[in-house]
Amino acid sequence: MKGEGAIRARGKCPVCNGHFTEIKGAGFICLGHKTVPKKLYVDLPWKGQRIRIYSDKTGQVLDTYDRANTVLKTIRGEIENHTFDPARYVKADLEKFYFDAIVDQWLKDKEAVANKGQLSWSYIGPLKGYVSNYIKPFFEGKDVRDIRTVDIKGFYKTLPDNLSPKTHKNILNALENLFNTLLQDEVIEKKPIFPVITVPEPMTKWCTREVQDKLLSAIPDQHRFIFFFLTRQGIREGEAVAIQWQDIDLEAGIFTPVRAMSNRSIVNRTKTKKIRPRLLHPEVLDILKSIPRGLPHTFLFINPNCGRPYLPDLLQRMWKKACKAVGVEISLQQGTRHSVASMAASSGVSIAIIKEVLGHTDIRTTQRYSHMDVISQGQVFNAQKKLSLHCLWIKKGGIKSEG
Repeated sequence: MKGEGAIRARGKCPVCNGHFTEIKGAGFICLGHKTVPKKLYVDLPWKGQRIRIYSDKTGQVLDTYDRANTVLKTIRGEIENHTFDPARYVKADLEKFYFDAIVDQWLKDKEAVANKGQLSWSYIGPLKGYVSNYIKPFFEGKDVRDIRTVDIKGFYKTLPDNLSPKTHKNILNALENLFNTLLQDEVIEKKPIFPVITVPEPMTKWCTREVQDKLLSAIPDQHRFIFFFLTRQGIREGEAVAIQWQDIDLEAGIFTPVRAMSNRSIVNRTKTKKIRPRLLHPEVLDILKSIPRGLPHTFLFINPNCGRPYLPDLLQRMWKKACKAVGVEISLQQGTRHSVASMAASSGVSIAIIKEVLGHTDIRTTQRYSHMDVISQGQVFNAQKKLSLHCLWIKKGGIKSEG
């Protein structure tokens, strides 16, 4: 088609150094030596310029006449539909949109945000696993501008069945977060539609004070205080290990968590990024008043084995060992933080108050940990019991019907 491009051969015959001859519909050949070119290109007049296209949209070099002819036909169709963009055929420009390069840069940006303390490192680790194990292998080599809803559905179907629904949801959430970023940065014009995954609400275990104390007895004496603190205060272990003496006001009986341990490093923020004073449990306050006060910037809990603050994963291992010794199966957070909430709710403490004590930003999180559904059922049964007693009183003649 005149004005809409032609196929050209790159190079000359390696034998005679002559030009190749085009046999329309068949390809290029040196008539004298029967050699053919190894590379071709599309020669295209475009908006007053001459554009040479050496690869298709995937970056594949035009090494055969058929491939070059396919690209030329595609370009003619795009010109007719007013969708032609030369940059999508220029390999140097095209590589900027390859999924591999974009997802790698996205991960680096996430790490940079984590280094600034604005994102938890506990999120970065799993994120890297999702990308390297599932996301990148599926989308490798694709142009992010060409990824559609059908591709997302296809990816979801490839996720292993042995992964939990929660993990499936986390992987898709990570991928959607990437595409949200691409949309915000105007790399793509439209985001694919992601499937909605319903995850069953997890069963949150908790234990009584008696079980907590039994577990504490199985913790070695030199390490027991931090576990005692967790069972009474109900704060996150990552925040507990970062408490310094300057955060504690013994006169007022309060402490203020202002930092936490993330990725084995202390960061100057809590999980919720909010600073709020916490009342010290009376038993904890008595212990703190009975021990020598450290310097302001020294940590409250020091691992005697190394002289440094405890690591959360070490606490979890010690707790797991104690559980095995006692014959109880419950995680550290379930046996401390979750149990504090559940015991308080079982005693009739307002869910709003428990939310503030635990430092939750969403009351629905507190409701899950405090087992309010079970407590509400108990109230129904108590009401039934009262009604049964009332009916018994009626039968005994407390009320006589007329007639």
